[in-house]
Amino acid sequence: MTQNAILVATERSGTNFFLDVYAQIVPNSLAFREIFRSRGDSFVGVKKLTGFGQERTMDLTLNEPLTLWQTMERDAAQMDHTVIAKIFYDHAPNHPDLWRYLRDNNRVIHLIRRNPFNALLSRHVANQVKKWRQEKQDAIVPTPTPFELPRQRVETYCAWHKEQVEMTRSFFAGADFHEVFYEDIGKNDQSCADAVSRITGVAIPPGGIASNLVKQKRFTNEDILTNYDDLRDLDQFTY
Repeated sequence: MTQNAILVATERSGTNFFLDVYAQIVPNSLAFREIFRSRGDSFVGVKKLTGFGQERTMDLTLNEPLTLWQTMERDAAQMDHTVIAKIFYDHAPNHPDLWRYLRDNNRVIHLIRRNPFNALLSRHVANQVKKWRQEKQDAIVPTPTPFELPRQRVETYCAWHKEQVEMTRSFFAGADFHEVFYEDIGKNDQSCADAVSRITGVAIPPGGIASNLVKQKRFTNEDILTNYDDLRDLDQFTY
C-alpha cells in the first residue's frame, strides 16, 4: 500500500540513494531530502509543491515543522501523490509533536548503518573534499588527505549512534515501522529496490531501476586514517 513515509537515519548512511530508488519504484511519490533543518536542501521541491519560498520554509522548519509536513502531505494528496522525506536523529529536537505525528500517521523506515565508524569517517571525508553526494557523471572525487581521528571522538560517536538507534526503535515500537541497513541496500541498485518493494508492497518495474548516485569511497580506512591501528577495534558492525 502506498502512503506517506518518513526515512529516519543519521547522515552518511545512504539516505539520498534510498530516496532515489524509492521514487523510481513507488508511483506518484515525491521524495524530499532534508526538510527538517534550516539549511535544508529541498527548497526548490518544497516551493514547487506548496508555494512556500525559502524564507517561509526555513521559518516553518525552525518553528512549526509539523505544519510544514502536514501542508506537504495535503498538497501532495490533492495531486494524488504521496510524499517521503528524511529526518535525522538530531533534527527537530524541540518538536515532539512532529515526532509523535510521524509515528502515529506515517510509514516509518529506519535506515541504519551497521558500522557507525564508517559513518563518522565518511562525514569527515565529505567535509574535507566538500562533496556530499556523487553522481555517475561527476568527476571522481580525489582521495582525501590522510588525517587522524581521536579515539575519544570515535568512541563518543559510536555510543551516541547506538543510543539513537535504540531510542528510535523504542519510540516507534507499534508503528508502521520497518528497518533496513546501509550495508545491505548499498550493495547495488537491485538490493535497494528489493528492500523498497518489500516495505511498500510495490513491485519493481519490469525494466528495473537505475540510480544516478554512486559511492564516493574509493579508498580503505587504512589509507585515510593515520592512526587507524589505534582505532582498528572500533571499525566493526554494531548491528
